[in-house]
Amino acid sequence: MKILHISDTHGCHHELVLRSSLSAKDIDDTDILITHTPTFGILDFDDNINYGSEELLGRIAVLQPRLHLEF
Repeated sequence: MKILHISDTHGCHHELVLRSSLSAKDIDDTDILITHTPTFGILDFDDNINYGSEELLGRIAVLQPRLHLEF
């Protein structure tokens, strides 16, 4: 079982960190994905803004990890 944790360093530059982390070759066989950044459209709405990542949403659809945790 492979667990991957992607941290965006306290909310700063989360798209840049996600882009580089999600494009890594060793992510393909991930069973459990843990991120700080929310997935676009899933518990990311506040002040009439979606704060989640569309890139993360698309990558999760391709990877299909058994579990994705956002903290």
